[in-house]
Amino acid sequence: MELRDEVLEILFREIPRVLKTELPDLNADTNFKTELGMKSFELANMLAAVEDEYDAYIKYTSLIHCNTVGDMADAIAKQLS
Repeated sequence: MELRDEVLEILFREIPRVLKTELPDLNADTNFKTELGMKSFELANMLAAVEDEYDAYIKYTSLIHCNTVGDMADAIAKQLS
């Protein structure tokens, strides 16, 4: 399994947890800002879960320009590799 796919799995698990809701249609093309309405503190909370999973630091500022869950997975995987 590629690193991006691993990160996507974590995001798919953590986004509903952070938002405290079921998201059956969540996929890599989901826009987490407009479709999910995620706020910066929710993004930071989700990012912390990914950092814990990989025991790594991920620069939050590198995710600012991400729009979709897939964009975020790509940016995180790039930092982890």
